[in-house]
Amino acid sequence: MHDLLRDVSLREARKLKFLYVLEEKSVPEGIYPYRRIASRLKQHEYPTQLIQSLKSAPLVRSFFGRAPTDLSNNYEKIFLQRVNTRVLVIGVGEYYLTNVLSSISFLWNLQTVIIDKARWDYYYDIWKVPQLRHVKFINRVDNDCAFYVPVPLSDEEDMVMENLQSLYIVSDLKFCAGVLKRIPNIKKLKLCYQKNYRKGGEDEEDDYQLYNICCLCKLESLSLMSSREYIQWVREVSFPCSLRKLTLVDTYLPWEDMKTKIGPLPLLQVLKLKWRAFIGSKWETFEDQFSNLKFLLIEECDVEWWITDNTHFPRLEHLHLGHIKRLREIPSCIGDIPTLHSIMVEDCSDSVVASAQTIKEEQEELGLQDLQIHIVEFMWTIILWA
Repeated sequence: MHDLLRDVSLREARKLKFLYVLEEKSVPEGIYPYRRIASRLKQHEYPTQLIQSLKSAPLVRSFFGRAPTDLSNNYEKIFLQRVNTRVLVIGVGEYYLTNVLSSISFLWNLQTVIIDKARWDYYYDIWKVPQLRHVKFINRVDNDCAFYVPVPLSDEEDMVMENLQSLYIVSDLKFCAGVLKRIPNIKKLKLCYQKNYRKGGEDEEDDYQLYNICCLCKLESLSLMSSREYIQWVREVSFPCSLRKLTLVDTYLPWEDMKTKIGPLPLLQVLKLKWRAFIGSKWETFEDQFSNLKFLLIEECDVEWWITDNTHFPRLEHLHLGHIKRLREIPSCIGDIPTLHSIMVEDCSDSVVASAQTIKEEQEELGLQDLQIHIVEFMWTIILWA
């Protein structure tokens, strides 16, 4: 049934000139009026005649598929240099990515770039493609992918990329005045600062100016991954009041920064702290903070004491604690948060599990049945309903 529906859908797409799917190596007929082309061919299956045929299709706006392997023979420009292309989604191997990225710069109307199977050690000069809206480097296998963006040249700083909304994953981006000016409307940003993935040696004079991130007044989602070598720069980070979602990984921030940098964010709804995002044995929260926080995740940190009150998280709905071996207990007042729907405890100490069970029992005694307590331990899941 699925194959039948697929065939019907493809025929209807061709009939409406909506989408043409390349499934054979032969040169397709009637491809010229199509705006969207998807390819099921592998990288080594593109004959020269087929590439030339794609070049001569003047109305193509979007291409989804793998780039051909003969990019070294300058076919990348024939294949990708299409002035009208707006969406480009390609899977490409490490050897060919440099040629692909250099060719993308010719696509002046390009709006969306999604590169699969990317690597850490490549540069992509996004400043040469002024219509960009979304740039995403992804890897569905291990998520280890990023790209480097050069600092804009002085004679290029007048160009503002007003349409750029999402950019990830970017490695070692410096938030100098030239960069800030170019991306005023960015909404989603994923950043990586890790020495192991840097191209070239470490420069002690580098200043990433992460304190300027707060100037991105339309930024809604930020992910920041770092390593110990970057502590001196990461600790200068400052977040804009527009943030709704924040993910921190290996940033080694002191818990005191929660009070001054994150707690006051008025629109923050999702906060994910992973792998030593914060360090220190005690985290104390205060009133009039986390006013809109709905989801809180804390994983792999060394906190022992969490001092809080149910009024400190007035709208919290979901709490997820994972691999926090030193935490003594979940504060009992967490169970009194009226909006709380669930608590998940994954591979934590016995005392944390016991405190979660105590919260469950206290809720049952009050006749409250909405709170779900999930205990995940040694790959076995126990669901406690309260």
